[in-house]
Amino acid sequence: MGSSLRLIGIGRNTGVARYHQLYTALSDAMTNGVLAPGAALPSEPKLAQRHGISRTTVRRALARLEKEGRVERKRGSGTYVRGQPRLTLFRVRADRFLHDVRALDTTTTSKLLQFEHIDTPPHISEVMPDFEPRSLVIRRTRFIDRIPFVIATSHVPESVGGRLTRRKLGNEAVLVALQRLGVRPSSGEQVMTAVAADGIAAKALRVPMGSPLLRIRRTVRDRRGRPVEHQEYLYRPERYEHRVPLDFSRN
Repeated sequence: MGSSLRLIGIGRNTGVARYHQLYTALSDAMTNGVLAPGAALPSEPKLAQRHGISRTTVRRALARLEKEGRVERKRGSGTYVRGQPRLTLFRVRADRFLHDVRALDTTTTSKLLQFEHIDTPPHISEVMPDFEPRSLVIRRTRFIDRIPFVIATSHVPESVGGRLTRRKLGNEAVLVALQRLGVRPSSGEQVMTAVAADGIAAKALRVPMGSPLLRIRRTVRDRRGRPVEHQEYLYRPERYEHRVPLDFSRN
């Protein structure tokens, strides 16, 4: 276990707080079975020395694990891993994207944060110059097992979005709701990057500010090549799995 944690390392000037790096290292060790239920974690002094951090930093990481119910701290004895049920993940396969999106309304719940018509933001016009100047923005937080796992933001051209209401949307994915209105998505492009959680994302996803998040930006067009939707998702990375089938037979 010790060598596995050392391989992860705690770095300075990474843009991620060192307590969060230690929290992630320990969390990954538990998830991967390196730290099994009932196993004792190294003592605070050993963790501090091993990773070149203060005991205050170590305590902060352990306190978060304890709050999440992943470890048990026994006075005079140490910190022990608690047995945990497997996390429920939101899984998406690139070759069945629409199928997985349609399952959102039955596998997750959502909280509507924003539903209004606005001027289309410049960053959308940059990637989709033919996007309409006005758009409907829909922002929601989605939950699995009552735990928020993504902030989903969609911009829909006003000519299409004007036909969509909160009631018609319900808990469905925006793209699914648009299909019911006769929109036929045909092509798109997706870009995946990592970002640090700002104050708004940290609060909505219940993570510390600065935590790493997976950001997915996706553009969708119909069969005539017209813009249908611009999507942006901020995921808690431990709750999201993206699979891409590979076929080497044609190369």
